[in-house]
Amino acid sequence: MASTLAGPLKYLTVSPIAAHTATVVFIHGLGDSGHGWKPVAEMFSADPAMQHIKWVFPHAPNMAVTANGGMVMPSWYDIYSFGGLKEEEDEEGILRSAKAIKQLIDSEISSTSIQPNRVVIGGFSQGGVMSLLTGMTMDKKLAGIVGLSCYLTLRAKFKEARFRYCILTEGLTHLR
Repeated sequence: MASTLAGPLKYLTVSPIAAHTATVVFIHGLGDSGHGWKPVAEMFSADPAMQHIKWVFPHAPNMAVTANGGMVMPSWYDIYSFGGLKEEEDEEGILRSAKAIKQLIDSEISSTSIQPNRVVIGGFSQGGVMSLLTGMTMDKKLAGIVGLSCYLTLRAKFKEARFRYCILTEGLTHLR
């Protein structure tokens, strides 16, 4: 099933409390929305050392997910099965979402005084997959990439990764 990205991504923003000098774009997982991660940004914003950060939480479009019996839900791309990393991937949907996320980051950079080296992209589960792919294929070098409970998709197509820091949690055995 093709995803239904029509125009720019919708997103939720948690504004910085202090002067804005950094941005975190955090991408949710399958079936969730940016609203599910807002409490995390609010918790971090309570720390005086992190009050300069603007948080941006894009929302995935709703689409039918094959592995979930065709149920329509927020998803960055179709998942054909939960059978493992050797399964076929929805390359078209993955690349379409990565392009939309890149456009969101580019818009954040062009509409603020924030430089790419002050932007971190991260995500959880399917959002972590998108954060790794998007961050590693950006033409701009970001401050970092965080992937939580995820894997590197379309990994056979990578020759060079363009990033400074990458933190992976869980799933590291999948990268062997």
